[in-house]
Amino acid sequence: MRPSLLLLALPLLAACTATDPDLDRPCGQRGNASVVVGTGTLEYLPISDAGIVIETDAQGCKSVLMSVACRGLGPQVTLSYGVRQPSNGANLTGKLFDGVNLSYDPITQTDQAWGISADFRPDAGVSLDAGASGDGGASGDAGALLLPDPWCQISTSQQLVGQKVLLWAQAKDLCPAQADGGTETVITGYDTSTCAGCLYQACGPQLAACDADCMAIQACIDARCFNLSATASADEGLCQVYCQMQHSPAARAAHIALASCVQGIMPDDAGATDAGTSCQPPCLDYAYDFRQCVDTQLPTPLCQGFCLNCSFDYGQCCDNPNITAGIQVNGPCAQALCACYADPACVAYRSCVSSCTRLTQCLECDKGDAGANGEQLFERYELCVESSCIAMGWVPHLSQ
Repeated sequence: MRPSLLLLALPLLAACTATDPDLDRPCGQRGNASVVVGTGTLEYLPISDAGIVIETDAQGCKSVLMSVACRGLGPQVTLSYGVRQPSNGANLTGKLFDGVNLSYDPITQTDQAWGISADFRPDAGVSLDAGASGDGGASGDAGALLLPDPWCQISTSQQLVGQKVLLWAQAKDLCPAQADGGTETVITGYDTSTCAGCLYQACGPQLAACDADCMAIQACIDARCFNLSATASADEGLCQVYCQMQHSPAARAAHIALASCVQGIMPDDAGATDAGTSCQPPCLDYAYDFRQCVDTQLPTPLCQGFCLNCSFDYGQCCDNPNITAGIQVNGPCAQALCACYADPACVAYRSCVSSCTRLTQCLECDKGDAGANGEQLFERYELCVESSCIAMGWVPHLSQ
């Protein structure tokens, strides 16, 4: 929870039943305040020597899960917390804030909270390289490409794997009392119980190498070839090569390597995988995993209606002023989607390319100024989506 939301959240924190006998005493008579940082989604867990993993949410953003065990504090506390690199002070998350209710654990005689998400800054890995503490923010280049702000960059989280980090927290209550705590650990990889985490773990180097130019290849494929894929056209492969040839040899190599990695770790008809590791499950099927990822980039489920796999069909969301007033917080790619809906050239291009069955027909759709402008708007939307969903985009269909 960001600082601007803290004052709104604290009045809503209902007082829980305090079973900690220390908290029944007047403020000045409580024991010394202390806080220990742990991890855990559903309970407080001490951080073991095995280290911690990176969590990947539905929009592709990366975080670690923290928890706290407090003494002499509560039952409600405000937390400032984050993740730093001990060796050079690189600030990987910035200073985060939250307001939490503590639950008493009579076994350890501590008051605890868990499931606290410490989200990495978009340039966290860059800070590691530079040895700078910085305050974060997306790069100017990413903004120029109209990627989400902040763009949850793939390469920077990969740079965190194997790094020693300090998980720190400062807790304050209303007495007032406060305490600082921190735990050093190492990031060992990704949470492989999720589809995104499994793909990042298995194909991390390939994802790290797929920069904005590489992702632009995928956006071109999405914007030009999608009906060729849907109709199993013999020109689908030619269309993919066409898009690859619009970009540098390095981007082409990175794009091919990423697609090959994701395809290679999936089971073949005999159940074997090239890499000896299968991500299917937790990945289920392209039609589910990729569409679910895309849906999280767009307007809220309230806007999505009751159809399945219809992520582009949000016209009513974009046209409804009661919805567009809050469209920016509904998903990082909602604005790019509605920009396409608002432009007749983009709507016409999308209609044209939705019916082409040969590459030559698809390439005719962006002829002239209107066609070219429409294609660019549609491709910008696809680039926004692929910045988070490119790995899931190469998960095969189970029927294949």
